[in-house]
Amino acid sequence: MVVPELRPWRAARPHVVRIADAVRPRLGRTAAVAKPRIARLARAGKAQVARVTRVTRPKTWHYTAGATTAGLALAAGVVTSAGPWDSSGQRTAERDRAAALGRAGGTDHGRAPGASA
Repeated sequence: MVVPELRPWRAARPHVVRIADAVRPRLGRTAAVAKPRIARLARAGKAQVARVTRVTRPKTWHYTAGATTAGLALAAGVVTSAGPWDSSGQRTAERDRAAALGRAGGTDHGRAPGASA
C-alpha cells in the first residue's frame, strides 16, 4: 500500500485557508446580488419552454429531414475531401498512380523469352 506524502499539503494548508477566507465574503455578496436576477431569468425561461412544448412537438418527418440533411452534408464532405476529380469521374491521384506504374496489362504479348522488361 502506497501512502501519499502529506508534507506538501500540510505546507499549503495555511495559504489555502487564507485564500478561502478572503474569497468567501465576496462570493457570498456576489451570490446575493445575482440570486434575484437568476430567479427572474428562470421564471421567464420556464414560461417560454412551456409555451414551445405546448405548441409544437417534433414529428417523425422533422427527424427524417434532419437526418437526411446531415447525411447529405457528410457525403458531400467525404467526396470533397477524397481529392480532386477529373471530367471523366476518375480521381486524378488514381490516374497519376496508374500512369506512374506504367503497366500495359496482365498478359504476355509475345515477348521473346529471356528479354528484359
